[in-house]
Amino acid sequence: MKLDPAEQGLDRDLLLDGIREPVATGHILSILGEEDVVLEVGANIGYYALIESRICKKIYAAEPHPRNFQRLQENISRNLRTNIEAHNIAFGQADGPIFLACSSLSNWHSCKNVDASDTNTIEIAGFKIDSFFEEREAPTFIKMDVEGYELEVLRGARKTLARANHLFLEIHGDILSENEIRECLDMIAESGLAPSLIVQYDRPGMSKIYPNEYLKNIYAGDRGTFELFFERP
Repeated sequence: MKLDPAEQGLDRDLLLDGIREPVATGHILSILGEEDVVLEVGANIGYYALIESRICKKIYAAEPHPRNFQRLQENISRNLRTNIEAHNIAFGQADGPIFLACSSLSNWHSCKNVDASDTNTIEIAGFKIDSFFEEREAPTFIKMDVEGYELEVLRGARKTLARANHLFLEIHGDILSENEIRECLDMIAESGLAPSLIVQYDRPGMSKIYPNEYLKNIYAGDRGTFELFFERP
């Protein structure tokens, strides 16, 4: 994929390490198959979407930031991936415009607690995941990287979540309140999904893997940032 050394964040991580989130990347490769349909919520420039497209029959890649979306399309085209369908949209708890606060780091844009009047804020077409998949094949795997907007996305995805076999999201304890984290985890549990992998500091040589039972600690108030995988038993 095409990377820009002038871009901080994801580009530099990949240029320095050659891989993004090695534990998460390896786990995704281990759980996906040729019949899977993937939803990438916050696809960025396509790192995960391109990996998944080598295995799965269909990828829906949603990326709200215009520059990231342009680069996502370029990387899809460069890799001749015909099974990735890219959308310049955001997902939330209702259908309608969503405001995105833009960061200097390509992977830090966020829709959480946005001031619509701020000069770094843009308006994006928004949908509930449930609405988006009313006339599309439902995803078997949902991957979510939305910088603190997880709760709003999950609120609009109850029906779709109940049909998925796997879910991956980051929980940002420095952004979400304890009650917001608990509501996220409650919705996931109500959908029938159970924890399958908990990771922190997912960089080469730094990754820390916790037992699945550690989810109770996160529910009880651990305010760290964690990569959480869930699966349908």
